[in-house]
Amino acid sequence: MAIQYKRLLIWHILLCCGTGLIQAQTAQPSFELGIKMTGSTKAYIARDYIRLINGFSYKATPGNTFSAKIDPNLVFNYNPAPGDVSVTPGDTVYTPGGTFGSDPVKNIGGLMAFTSTTTRSATGENTFTDVAIRDTSYVIPVLWFKTVPTSSNLNGYYRWKDVSPSQAVLRKYDSRGAAYGDEYTVTRDKVRTFNFNPAMDLGYESVSKEILVPGTNLTHATIIGVWGTKENDWTAYKFMFAVNGRKNAGILFSKSSVIPGDTTQTALAYGTRNFLYQANGIEVSETKFHERALRIGTYYKVNTPDNTVWGEPQKAVLTLGGNFQTSDVNNTTAFKSQWNNFEGFKGFTPELLVFDRVLSPTENSIFESYLALKYGLTLNKSYLSANGNVIWDYKTDSIYSNRITGYGREDRLGFNQKMATTSYEETPNFSELLANDSYDLNDSYNLSSRNRLLVVGRQPANPMTNGEYAVMGDNDGALSLAATSINGVDSVMIRKWLVNTNMQQTLPRVLGWNTSGATYAETDFIGRITKTQSSGSLVTSTPLSSNDGYLAWMVGVQQGPVTVKFGANSSTITTDDYGFKISATGDVYTIKQGIQSSNRVYSVSSGQRVEVEKSSSILYLRVNGVRYKNTEMIINPADQAKSYFGAILLDENTNDSTMIALRHGGFVDTGNRIELSYLNPKTARFNPYKKGIAYLLVDRTGTGSFSTNTERYPVTDVDETRSKIIFNNVFWDPVNNGKKAVFTFGVQKTTSSLRSAMAPDQNDEDEASNHLSVYYKDIKDLTTVTVNVQFVKPSPSTIYLFDLSGSCLSRTELAASKEAQITDIRLPGSGVYVVKIRSNDKEITRKVVSVYK
Repeated sequence: MAIQYKRLLIWHILLCCGTGLIQAQTAQPSFELGIKMTGSTKAYIARDYIRLINGFSYKATPGNTFSAKIDPNLVFNYNPAPGDVSVTPGDTVYTPGGTFGSDPVKNIGGLMAFTSTTTRSATGENTFTDVAIRDTSYVIPVLWFKTVPTSSNLNGYYRWKDVSPSQAVLRKYDSRGAAYGDEYTVTRDKVRTFNFNPAMDLGYESVSKEILVPGTNLTHATIIGVWGTKENDWTAYKFMFAVNGRKNAGILFSKSSVIPGDTTQTALAYGTRNFLYQANGIEVSETKFHERALRIGTYYKVNTPDNTVWGEPQKAVLTLGGNFQTSDVNNTTAFKSQWNNFEGFKGFTPELLVFDRVLSPTENSIFESYLALKYGLTLNKSYLSANGNVIWDYKTDSIYSNRITGYGREDRLGFNQKMATTSYEETPNFSELLANDSYDLNDSYNLSSRNRLLVVGRQPANPMTNGEYAVMGDNDGALSLAATSINGVDSVMIRKWLVNTNMQQTLPRVLGWNTSGATYAETDFIGRITKTQSSGSLVTSTPLSSNDGYLAWMVGVQQGPVTVKFGANSSTITTDDYGFKISATGDVYTIKQGIQSSNRVYSVSSGQRVEVEKSSSILYLRVNGVRYKNTEMIINPADQAKSYFGAILLDENTNDSTMIALRHGGFVDTGNRIELSYLNPKTARFNPYKKGIAYLLVDRTGTGSFSTNTERYPVTDVDETRSKIIFNNVFWDPVNNGKKAVFTFGVQKTTSSLRSAMAPDQNDEDEASNHLSVYYKDIKDLTTVTVNVQFVKPSPSTIYLFDLSGSCLSRTELAASKEAQITDIRLPGSGVYVVKIRSNDKEITRKVVSVYK
């Protein structure tokens, strides 16, 4: 028995006609669904059991069929293994992505899916009748370009990738037409990340770039893009994109006006409002513009249909990036000569969506909300999820509708944001500046930038389910502290953040281990392992709940080899295992499919933080927050769908040994993580070297009325290199009770009394005015650091360089001076070092990581 899925698609389309949110879609390529029967013959309709992502087709490899199982309950296992005919609690509608039958599903992902609910009633043995069907389809762009790396190297080349069914290509202009020309790519230094998502510079080369749009002439269109002006480029007359389809119906879109495809018409100017820079709008100063330089631009195009006997051409060309030439061979419109060699937009364009019709207001809000959350920019309206639900109510939460950002997962939009920061960063850390990439030191393998004031997200490897969000904004309060008395905290930041979330917190929260020859103890998500016999092992009692996993610890004095792995539920190495073996001397070797490599990939030392992370199909190592590409392993495709347990094996050794500060992720709910930078002068009083102890305060009522019942979280980590205090394992809500929460930060002083209420602490203000900083001389060369010293009250000082054993490697004496004194220190080799600056009454300490290539 075989079913043509094309008919099913057409049936869905006819069912949905007439609703305001639905667009009739062209039937996608069909596939045959071969049914493997068990027991007596059963009626089978594909729509009842299969949720297929729109725009993709399935083709079996030669000799294989796409086999489906029918069980007595007419329900499939979730991503079943080949041959699985069991019926277990929790079986759900099958979702493509794993293997199903005798052949894996291919080319699935990146777009919105059909969702359907079918109620069926039995009318006889093995016979069923549809009694109710509810179906919702989502409009799909004809072009959907996202900035992605061209390879697994996140610091290599980047391209625009079309994830729509068109699979179009952004090409450099070619006089033979838009189907020719080389694909446009740029290196990482021409890419800026906003909210940890990459954005290309399409105007880096002056030549224009073009996209051939098949199947439509874009007579009607909606174009939604994210645009970020490069620093100090406020020029109004800049070409952004042009649409050429039907003859004489093209348009040229600039920062200041829309230029029609008819030379007899004048340009439609925006008046005092520039597409990016609104001189008389909300940006009342250049500083405010800097803070909001990243924008979403939505353009609608509507032309009268051509009803002549010849009809309309069914293709279009989209031109953008670089200068605009009226002599472009793809122009179907005769633009006035004044637009020849029209200078192109200089900036970053991370994502662009093109639809072949005008979207409804709800549809438009869905896509704009997605882009706003993904790139960390703020809309002056409510945010909608992919199914149209309000996830941020702009009016109700108007007090907190500043610098809105968030994290979450929406499979239909390809959205899986695990941590978030705002791209509307305040002065002087504007997001368009080169130094203020969202990754530290403009390196996509690093953690978040030291210049991001606040970063909030999930604990490493802690999963989110489809449709879950955490959206937040602040009340625009000052970053300064106000005197108060809340739960033992003396001073509280005036700024507050509201979190609106539907994430369901789950239990248990303590991870169980199966141990042998070792003991494990965990308090507040931090574990400690002690080996009590000649060898010991620990294996997690549960496998990873998703594709991600995390195990991290602090390296102590090595007493013997240790192996950390993800794989089989076994205390021995098997062919299902991936991980790392660390020798007694700290040398690190990869383990892939149970085989240990003979080549060392790294060496760890006492005092370092080691993190083993599994991110989907990649396993890698971080040391003191730095991810090393040479430690990466790709998990074999045949192993990617297997269950993964975590294991720590302490190899045979006559001495006892311990592993301390052990953290885990991916096995049980570990909550959320918050980073606050104290590099900003306005938050300098949260510097852990100053007087006082910092806390995160969470008001679970969602009102922002902090009281003695307010929950407080102490600082759990300090990253001296990035100037961050970190709060781990924060839970926004009680178990299974998603709602709003308000948080802020406070300080508990070590002195017994405060100065007068609301008055500044003069001593602390003086300290904040001192300039003592350590940074890399060249962010592309991590071998030399620069030390900048300037005291408000001049004092002689000394700069020391230590290794992690405490040995002093160098010493530089500085005389007392009112001027800034800058000293370069070349680090002796790859590794972690400590820089100390001491004066008569002050001292700061910074850890730095040196990398010699």
